[in-house]
Amino acid sequence: MISLWWAYPYTFFITLTCIIIACWYKYFHKNKTQVKHALGASYFKKNRTALFPLKTLRLLRIIALIALACLIARLQKVDQRVETAVDGIDFVLCMDFSGSMNLFDDLNDRRSRITVAKRNALDFIDQRTYDPVGIVVFGAEALTLCPLTLDKPLLKNFISNASINIVNPNGTKLFTGLATAISRLRSSSAKSKVVLLLTDGKPMGETRFDADTIIAMAQEFNVKIYSVGIGNKQGGYGLDVFGRIQPAGADTVDYGLLAALSRETGGKFFAAHNPKEMKEAYDAINKLEKTTLQTSMFSLYHELLYPFLWILIASIFLELLLRCFIWKGFFS
Repeated sequence: MISLWWAYPYTFFITLTCIIIACWYKYFHKNKTQVKHALGASYFKKNRTALFPLKTLRLLRIIALIALACLIARLQKVDQRVETAVDGIDFVLCMDFSGSMNLFDDLNDRRSRITVAKRNALDFIDQRTYDPVGIVVFGAEALTLCPLTLDKPLLKNFISNASINIVNPNGTKLFTGLATAISRLRSSSAKSKVVLLLTDGKPMGETRFDADTIIAMAQEFNVKIYSVGIGNKQGGYGLDVFGRIQPAGADTVDYGLLAALSRETGGKFFAAHNPKEMKEAYDAINKLEKTTLQTSMFSLYHELLYPFLWILIASIFLELLLRCFIWKGFFS
């Protein structure tokens, strides 16, 4: 809903009142001098001829004053604040940034796993317009890259600039990453809370957390874990120092563990053996059930400065033009 609003309404009404009083005084109460002269008839005829130009100039002056009053009071167009229903889920992307994410899985698409994962994460964020999203990355350590936020440009900037070396890549502390992601959702009041786990390996170097602990944490805080296991059955491909393609070895993804984490927390497991399947997994997760929320949309104020400014300038310019060049003879 759009309406008009004065930023300084009292200023407008006071200024407009002053203009009305001045016009009323000038045109109805100003003393008129009566002159009797032998050439009075000629003078009256000329005065009647100048009546239209005189009224036109006075009208232009009044229009300029009213436009000035509107400029001072700052008339604004307002998009009213309204309650609207939106669909929302609190998400945390828990992404594997270990060294093996530099491998690729499709000989016809040699983008690395991390490149594909980041591209799909950016598309996913674009599609979750009203959903707060956070980012946790893990390798040999876990790091909260960004807490829950609706600032999508900020999220996309973090993901775009993240590289494998943002954390120690020599390890896969999957459980620590999940514990960090769940903790970001612990204080969330959303009815639906989701961790989207993306990994190409199995836990390595874990000493503090295990699968049972993570499942218990997720259940306590009502967090669903949707997991995506990345990597083809041959274990992917890498490049040697001469740029030649070579197999990376056996597949290291623990599909059973990922499926159990998702099943026990109410989520779902996806296997992504190539970039196409990874995108399909993101698309499927994007169709999650949604919680309807009532949220207030911010009011937008648009200054109506330029229309009144142009009216003011045009009125003054037109008055000067008519008085000095067109109707000059009438007032000489």
